[in-house]
Amino acid sequence: MLKKTKLKKSNPMLSVGSTMLNLAISGKPDVALEPGDYMYFVGDSMSGKTWIALSILAEAANNPKFNDYRLIYDDAERGVRMDVAKYFGQKLADRIKFVHSTYTEEFYFRMDDDFKGDKPFIRILDSMDCLDTFADDDKFEERKEAFQKGKETKGSYGMAKAKMNSMSIRRSISRLEETGSILVVISQTRDDINPRTFATKTRAGGKSLRFYATVEVWSSVVGTLKRSYKGQDRELGCSVKYDVKKNRLTGRKRQVVVPIYTSVGIDDIGSCVDYLVAEKVWKPTKPGPTITATGLGPPLEMRREKLIRYIEKDDLEEDVRDLVGLTWQAVEHAIAIERKPRYV
Repeated sequence: MLKKTKLKKSNPMLSVGSTMLNLAISGKPDVALEPGDYMYFVGDSMSGKTWIALSILAEAANNPKFNDYRLIYDDAERGVRMDVAKYFGQKLADRIKFVHSTYTEEFYFRMDDDFKGDKPFIRILDSMDCLDTFADDDKFEERKEAFQKGKETKGSYGMAKAKMNSMSIRRSISRLEETGSILVVISQTRDDINPRTFATKTRAGGKSLRFYATVEVWSSVVGTLKRSYKGQDRELGCSVKYDVKKNRLTGRKRQVVVPIYTSVGIDDIGSCVDYLVAEKVWKPTKPGPTITATGLGPPLEMRREKLIRYIEKDDLEEDVRDLVGLTWQAVEHAIAIERKPRYV
């Protein structure tokens, strides 16, 4: 039986907008990042990277502790076409600043100017893959001119970004700490065609992007969400696996699955319900597709979608998140290896 006590809230820290991903990163249901952190986010196409990135800014816009922060979204992909106010609230729509970098140097130069400002910031880069470099741009023009003249060119092409990241992100890490700012860099996955590795996915931009990260998360689509209407299955969204591959906060690598719908975005409470069922805290009723939910007052027996609507209608979201957090902590405690401390 889980002890029903409220979890101690961390201060100051910031949620990423998903209870399950918060837990995978920090071990706490309500927070994941803190001032000074650099989060590296790698993922497949359509795997919820932008949803999480904008949710981070929305959480900051609704958190009084981040009222003084500048919220900057560097949309290098020119891909954010959704209605920010509709999906993430008017508070974020009023505060978010969109910029559109073209070059890696331009991204770092802009961030350098922001470091010199009088307020901290949360900056999202979406994505590193869309940025060129001055050197590679010049090399392209050189190769183009040589091609037109029927000549060949010498020298490397495509390595300048890794060198620029190695130099510039190292310089930025201490300044994030000094100013209390937060950086999130997004990269796209690529197929790994190197036969010497067992990995099927890789990413570009150099090793420094991972080396300096406080947290590194990879996302991938693991299922399609559908609903039948008029005899046909209609696609509603996808199930996304978030895999924490590097974690300086807890040292733990954890994986969680979160549903994302095109109509509403991240289904936070839905992911919490699925987790409680998977851990057998809430149990499917036999026979039938209903779930027996406890810990929210009198036991409830409802279908999944009706249960989620009930939780939202009665403002029980925080109770559910606390229950999920307690369950997560109980699992972590149960699987931990106990040893006598070497140093006391």
